[in-house]
Amino acid sequence: MAVLHVLDTVGGRLLRRAGRSVRHHSNRLREVDRHRRHTVIPAQADALDELMRDTLRFFDATAPAITDDTTASCVRQAITTYLRDLITDGREHDRSNLQRMIVGAGCLQAAA
Repeated sequence: MAVLHVLDTVGGRLLRRAGRSVRHHSNRLREVDRHRRHTVIPAQADALDELMRDTLRFFDATAPAITDDTTASCVRQAITTYLRDLITDGREHDRSNLQRMIVGAGCLQAAA
């Protein structure tokens, strides 16, 4: 849920920040789901901090009720890394890749 929220927010910001050449096609781009716009509007790595600013507030607000602070911090970092890579590479979100990232970071045990 948090990942889709971030991608949705970033998709809206990408469209607003897009140059003229991209905005020229904005009617077509508006038909693309916001959480998928990063796959059609390139994002520069140096713009990610601004694009993702305040997007994980939902995660930050709910994680403490679900797990301890150490695990929540690890998961947040894994999600942030996953999202940054996903957005700059223009790849679709894949839950299994996200799960592998979280487990690979040592945050959680792999699901049985």
